[in-house]
Amino acid sequence: MGAKHLNVRAWITLGLACALGAQAPAARADDGSEDRLARLEALLLEQTERIRRLEDDVSHWRQQAESRPAVAERVVRTQATRAAPRAAPAAAAVAPYEQPGITPDERVELTRLSGGADRLVRAPSALVGRASTGGVRWGGYLTAEMRANSSRNTTFDLHRLILQLDAPITDCVDFTAEVEIEHGGIGGGSDGDVRVEQAVVTARLVDWFQPKIGAPLIPFGRYNLHHDDPLADFTIRPWTARYFVPTGFGQPGIGVEGSIGVGCDARLAYDVVLTSGFADDFTAGGGVRGGRQEWDVDNNENKQLWARVVLAGRNRFLDRYEIGLSGTTGKLDDAGDEALTGWGVDWLLRKGPFELQGEYLRYDIDRGAGAPAGTVHGLDGLWAEAAWHFMPCAWRACDTCLITPTSHFTLAARYQTTDLDDRSVGAAKQDDAESFGVALNYRLTERTVLRLDHTWLHFENAADERELTFSLSTYF
Repeated sequence: MGAKHLNVRAWITLGLACALGAQAPAARADDGSEDRLARLEALLLEQTERIRRLEDDVSHWRQQAESRPAVAERVVRTQATRAAPRAAPAAAAVAPYEQPGITPDERVELTRLSGGADRLVRAPSALVGRASTGGVRWGGYLTAEMRANSSRNTTFDLHRLILQLDAPITDCVDFTAEVEIEHGGIGGGSDGDVRVEQAVVTARLVDWFQPKIGAPLIPFGRYNLHHDDPLADFTIRPWTARYFVPTGFGQPGIGVEGSIGVGCDARLAYDVVLTSGFADDFTAGGGVRGGRQEWDVDNNENKQLWARVVLAGRNRFLDRYEIGLSGTTGKLDDAGDEALTGWGVDWLLRKGPFELQGEYLRYDIDRGAGAPAGTVHGLDGLWAEAAWHFMPCAWRACDTCLITPTSHFTLAARYQTTDLDDRSVGAAKQDDAESFGVALNYRLTERTVLRLDHTWLHFENAADERELTFSLSTYF
């Protein structure tokens, strides 16, 4: 795309030069000053109109390019390159959260990876700018960490190595997949895991209707859809992403997603998925984790419906906002008699260098009168984070391998709480637990982050704990 744009610019420049050259004899030195000025003004108006028409043509070509998966990646790179001079004046680099029209890292959330609608519903992969082979783009991310917990020995771990890929099938159909290798994988004495988190084929017919099939991520809350570690300000994922939607949580099924414009600066997006859902194995110590089923198994004839609707955009008060509502319904037990319902709300608010985000999730189970003692009837969880992005003024003009125009620090605070059995208190360690944490991280780029965070944990039926973590997460 960049080469095409350069050719367009070259032809525009050549055309203007020829036009000016052709008109130059008309403006002879012996003409009267007023006539000459009038001719020059007319010529200027004519060239201005020509430039406007050429700009319209270029804009049209760019829109066509963005709608084709095969060239979308080059469009993104071209746009990013063109934005760079505005973002970093010659005198001093400007922090990303101070750049006009750029909120603190936009985190590539609206990047058009394969054409179609801005992906307000699902997080993109890390594949922007990756090399491709035979139409397939490979990328991913890794997280290496050190954890020092007051109740356990200090450990080092390559927690996650994620492989991501996508590929266009046709101009409007694409394939995306994500494979996770945890704790070094399986075998060799490791307690790790290797599994497919998502693999889905999506037909991007129009912005507002894009059916999909495969194993999509479950649209319940925001975090599961935007769970890539390099996006996070804390090393450890929130409890809602462990006990309510075990991130990254994908299941085989079918669905549809899309978005429509709402006014000038907002979009309304939706994501609906139908899957096999959970089995009846919720616990006060593990939440829904035990209820995850094998991909080729369903414990009853009923299916689980998941949905999320989000309004995202900007206004005069906020540089960016996202407000999401989620819901789910299905049958939990083997007989298909006990109804499981759930709902959630999530938010992301940004203003200048400040950011607020979080989500609240709840499940309710309609148990019969004869349910055994200790059976979970309901559970809910909350996490909320506040962050401040900053960069020392003296460092902004630096341009080294460790300081780039988009480098910055983030100071963040997090609160979270879980109630995994709403009919008892402290039924297990994680039931009725809460924590507070602070984090300081440095983003070398928006794709690479070093994090140092400290968390205080309180439990109803176990001793309180403290945990210090240091980690590196990066896309590749």
